[in-house]
Amino acid sequence: MGKTDPIQLGKIWRLAKPTRPASGPAGNQLGKGTGASLEFQDYREYQAGDDLRHVDWRAYARTDQVSVRLYQEEISTTVELILDASLSMDLWSNKANRWRELCCFLHAAATGDYTVRGVLAGEQTFPIPRETFQDPALPGIHLEAKASLADANFGGLLRPGTLRIVISDFLFPHHPSTLVAQLQKGAGKLVLLQVLDAEETQPSPRGHLRLQETESGRHQDLPVDESVIQRYKKRLQRLQNGLAEEARRKNAMWATLSCKSSLMDLAAGPLQQAGLLVPR
Repeated sequence: MGKTDPIQLGKIWRLAKPTRPASGPAGNQLGKGTGASLEFQDYREYQAGDDLRHVDWRAYARTDQVSVRLYQEEISTTVELILDASLSMDLWSNKANRWRELCCFLHAAATGDYTVRGVLAGEQTFPIPRETFQDPALPGIHLEAKASLADANFGGLLRPGTLRIVISDFLFPHHPSTLVAQLQKGAGKLVLLQVLDAEETQPSPRGHLRLQETESGRHQDLPVDESVIQRYKKRLQRLQNGLAEEARRKNAMWATLSCKSSLMDLAAGPLQQAGLLVPR
């Protein structure tokens, strides 16, 4: 079987309508505004400036918590693809290739239903021209940033109310609640996709290795035996559990994507199960 074309694969899948849709100009998607539709969406805690007509006074009487009812309005959603360009994404060739395929696949899956914007994140952040996603090699895109997502300065590139999809390995020092809050700021819906190589999920004993931190250049000599691998796996699991739990608390999506699986299997498996994709 030949290699899957991520752009063609993206044409048989589409991004699912967000559970908490993004706001924006009038269009054909349902959003979180309160003006154009009377379809009930959800509750949230009252914030200064909210329309008092939407306060649920009966819930306040029961719980002593002031909450407002959210309704949906029809909008046209913008999708932001935030792409981690750090050196660690290029540590393994399979991982770098899968990162590029996934970017093109999601861009194709969103095109037609959404306005799609790509942003490359590193020491500096750059908008990615739309035509770049028409080539699975992503010409002109280099994974060489020394700053992690936790340190990325997005300036004014990110727009409010978007469906924001972040593609990274998340293998850098961070506190889950701080990182998720930073990436979610202003977004209508946040999606976190962790791309890991097989050697990062199931490393094999390699004897004595000199490990180098790709972003800082610092190195350390370490015997990589079974005990070290087990400690690493536990730390990786804690990291994943922390991000998954924080995503759940913030109503964001979280999925880990292994390079051992094909792009087709990832689409029909974890991406569809997370609620991000549906067949066209």
